[in-house]
Amino acid sequence: MSQSKTIEIVVDAGGSQVRAHAYGHGDVLLDTFEVRSSANPVRMGLDKSLLGIEAAIDGLLKRLGPRSLGRIACGIAGAGKPMIREALLGSLSRKYFCDIFVCSDAESLLEAAAERGPVVVLIAGTGAIAACKNEEGEILRQGGLGPPPGDPGSGRWLAVKARNDSSFSFADELDDFDIGPEMEALAVGGHQPAIQLLEECASMLIRLLVALGPKPGPLITEGGLITHSSVVRRAFLQRLHVDLPHLTLSESWQRAHWGALSLARRVDNNENVWWA
Repeated sequence: MSQSKTIEIVVDAGGSQVRAHAYGHGDVLLDTFEVRSSANPVRMGLDKSLLGIEAAIDGLLKRLGPRSLGRIACGIAGAGKPMIREALLGSLSRKYFCDIFVCSDAESLLEAAAERGPVVVLIAGTGAIAACKNEEGEILRQGGLGPPPGDPGSGRWLAVKARNDSSFSFADELDDFDIGPEMEALAVGGHQPAIQLLEECASMLIRLLVALGPKPGPLITEGGLITHSSVVRRAFLQRLHVDLPHLTLSESWQRAHWGALSLARRVDNNENVWWA
């Protein structure tokens, strides 16, 4: 099969969705396939996590048609733990006959961001983690420990706090993923307990950065909670300017997932690869 038919797939698997991106010759993005499903093995368990990841990969391959698969590089929420990473590697290697690489979503984002130079990343979705590299190339991190009850400032943490607060009444069948949008709607409508709890989320995220102790430089934020909650983001930015004025918020970019593939290629070249 010709080189033009050989592809590499990058999987970006978070707490609420999985995206599989296909790259062809010259690193041209060919297509993206999305599955609305959590893939965090810490929260969902390994088997359910794999279902979402494999559904995204298989959906992409089916849409692309016959291709030679050169590599699958995955940035997966919760995959920073060595035992989980090895389990994911083993399962994916048994199904897909190509090179497999697995890292955490934070590792992937930080690697992609580091192409711009020294940078701090904050991911606040289902989980929450802050990370940066020091001068020696070591990774410093705060958060990312997962449930229970979830990383402070994360969507999981917010859901637990809201369910235990008598100010709110949520249907038992409402999934934790839906609590954030519900709280945002209440807060936008002027519901003071919702506003206060979302602002507390922002404060917890600032605490992660303070504990990280990053040096001056750019900050990149990712994740559904800090991206889609206007109340959390507004409160976060207000606190950021006061508590961490040496950090400059930078816009995210479309290929934030690219770090997983970059790390996989560095392993090929026997370069040192850091792990969170």
